[in-house]
Amino acid sequence: MSLKVIFIDWDGTLSRSRFWQHWLDEDPESYNKIQQVLFAGNAKIVQDWMRGSVSSEQVVNEVARRSGLDYHYLMSALIKSCKSMTLAHPKVLDSIKAKRDKKVKVIIATDNMDTFNRWTVPALNLEEHFDGILNSINMGALKEEFDEDGTNPFFRLYLNQNSLRPDQFLLIDDRDMSQTAKRLGIGFIQVTPSFSVVNALQII
Repeated sequence: MSLKVIFIDWDGTLSRSRFWQHWLDEDPESYNKIQQVLFAGNAKIVQDWMRGSVSSEQVVNEVARRSGLDYHYLMSALIKSCKSMTLAHPKVLDSIKAKRDKKVKVIIATDNMDTFNRWTVPALNLEEHFDGILNSINMGALKEEFDEDGTNPFFRLYLNQNSLRPDQFLLIDDRDMSQTAKRLGIGFIQVTPSFSVVNALQII
């Protein structure tokens, strides 16, 4: 395979950090309230957040209303957690640089929120380490979604703008994206707790 582009997922693949993660130690009661309100009982707003239909401010306002927590307390802690996210593997940037040195482009491909573009990307200088960032909020769709005509709105623009064959692209993700990759015609490697993104990069 003449690989030219590697797409790498963020959440669960490049990073295992979570929103409000520091509250696990500092304020576990508030952390648990957020998990229950937002991620256990309000899936639609999370999906809308990842599609760019609602902003962080709107989501936090809803969380504050449902949980009784202060809006400003929630918002400041969300920003702090986004700015302090860490990479899942200490050697991953070295592995990515090695691929880029061989003229392979490495792109973050993430189903994520406006938080990623606004706070995580600049705080971690991710634009310096990757050749591009595809975020679902900019695409208006999640990675595994296809239109009625069979096109994938998340990857479509990037695939169409580059004069490359589908088999010259590869996706690395912690979720099973094999069917999505098959429909796109691109390669796929799934990472697991015992097979990291660095392991995946090493076998390419």
